[in-house]
Amino acid sequence: WDIPQKEVFFSRKWKEMLGYSESEIGNGFDEWEKRVHPEDKERVLQVLQAHLDGKSPTYFCEYRLLCKNRTYKWILVRGLVVNRDDAGNPLRMIGMHTDISERKFQEEYKNLRNRIMEMLASSEPMEQTLLAIVTGIEHMYPDMLCSILLLDREHKRLVNGIAPSLPDFYNRSINGLEIGVGQGSCGTAAY
Repeated sequence: WDIPQKEVFFSRKWKEMLGYSESEIGNGFDEWEKRVHPEDKERVLQVLQAHLDGKSPTYFCEYRLLCKNRTYKWILVRGLVVNRDDAGNPLRMIGMHTDISERKFQEEYKNLRNRIMEMLASSEPMEQTLLAIVTGIEHMYPDMLCSILLLDREHKRLVNGIAPSLPDFYNRSINGLEIGVGQGSCGTAAY
């Protein structure tokens, strides 16, 4: 990164990691900055500035970067200012980005599992536990809408369980649905 010129060399592999071809991303610092997740951006820029100001020996941070397909990947970045002028101002920085999405996903899964186990062990109300499961799964898989349906006392019909992201009309139509082959996706799955 040529800091005064705000020009960055992004490797072909870095561009591919985000789903781009080599020609789709330019050499401006803004190509990186505009892809940092909005929730991470302030923290990331503060950590970067601290390193540029000489307050930390290396730049080390985990954050999310926007991919071409509009999803985010978790990135671990390690960087280092390698040239400064006589006044100590940073001139050149090098670094590398590593995709840590799978590790972050596994951490999130483990945290959700532990949270659910704690809720069960502490006898939290079942509705709260089911809600935690559904919202946790939807957070891990943002493209999914989840529900947990319950069986009635006779084990013949589905009754509303937890489905906070599904529309009310859908939840009403499922309530009382008989289980069995050909009874829609929910009735068939329960069967």
